[in-house]
Amino acid sequence: MSTDLAGLIDAVELIDHHCHGVVHENPPRAVFEDLMTESPWPAPPGTSGWDSQVGMAIRRRCAPVLDLSPDRGPEDYLARRAELGAAEVNRRLLGNAGLHTLLLDTGYRGDDILDVPAM
Repeated sequence: MSTDLAGLIDAVELIDHHCHGVVHENPPRAVFEDLMTESPWPAPPGTSGWDSQVGMAIRRRCAPVLDLSPDRGPEDYLARRAELGAAEVNRRLLGNAGLHTLLLDTGYRGDDILDVPAM
């Protein structure tokens, strides 16, 4: 890739066109796994949200931002979130996402996530 194209790509401001707010406290594992999906159905027997592509992405992309290696399991990831506290986790993850603008869907789990002004 030419350096001109790489520079152009790096300069593009990213917009998340459909996202939800972040949690305002550290949820227990079952709630966290439920937040991984909007599906009304539970994960298939013998699996969890951590076995999905979202679960793998959380370990690969989010764990290092929280000073964990990507091979750490859900218990370690959630323990680290609890250790840092929700405000610090949110600051780190949102700060490292590289997003310029968030278009928030406020109609999903409004009691569990931060509202627009808090975001």
